[in-house]
Amino acid sequence: MKKNFFSQILIFLTITSNLFAQEYYFKCPEIINNLISDENNLFSQGNKLGDNIIKLNKYNSKIDIHFIKFKNNKIDKILKNKNIEVTTLGFDVENKINNDSMIKESVYSFLEIGKDYAFTHKEFFWNPSDKSSVEIKYEYESSGRCKSINKIEYQKILKINDNKNITAEKKTNNTIDTKINNQLSGKRSFALSWEGYDELILGSVIFSEENLIGNINFDLPKNDGSCLGTYVLSKGKGTWSLRCDKDDMNASGLLDWDSNNGTVVGQGKDNKDRKVKFKVGSK
Repeated sequence: MKKNFFSQILIFLTITSNLFAQEYYFKCPEIINNLISDENNLFSQGNKLGDNIIKLNKYNSKIDIHFIKFKNNKIDKILKNKNIEVTTLGFDVENKINNDSMIKESVYSFLEIGKDYAFTHKEFFWNPSDKSSVEIKYEYESSGRCKSINKIEYQKILKINDNKNITAEKKTNNTIDTKINNQLSGKRSFALSWEGYDELILGSVIFSEENLIGNINFDLPKNDGSCLGTYVLSKGKGTWSLRCDKDDMNASGLLDWDSNNGTVVGQGKDNKDRKVKFKVGSK
């Protein structure tokens, strides 16, 4: 009887340990890469917004997101115990608020890269004016790369706002930003094969990259408009996604890149399950 009891206790402790092992913590700096609208001049394209402090529980598919504003180190609770939607490349999570005082829509897409994540974030906000306030309206797209932290670091960061370490934290953040602020931009030749187009699409792709996260844009043939996209690189591999003017086409997939000469080869599918392949020339 005692042996059976202790066996049950051991099983319970093992299961509990495994549940906690599914909890992960991240610090994710966020930078605006596409300022769609900003009627109040609150933001600047290319500037760092702040740090997302994240707790992710993979077992029950839940996420907590706190946001530390870079300007004043104020901590805001963005999401609490929110369900995530698992995708083939990572997971998505969204938050929508619509009431008499404001409309706020936030959509995060996280891409798994090894043990860490990169993410894109799109936010729309509108606070209509009344007798005592001014109308505030903006929309932007941003991105960033997450760094794993432990539970102790996570708990410590969320208490920084209430102590005297704000100045020291700002200095630390500035130092880190200077070290990892690896920027690259330019224009490269590329060839793209998109199922549905009879001919190979040849041309130039314009890109802007920072910390291995970048934006691209190029024109489609036959005056079919332009395409805008984003990509994330890591150790010879990466992910990409793009959206085009024509019929609101969008596509995404994986890529391989050579860090020595900059050559990129990618493949994936669009929203109609058509194959997309491309190659970007060397430096």
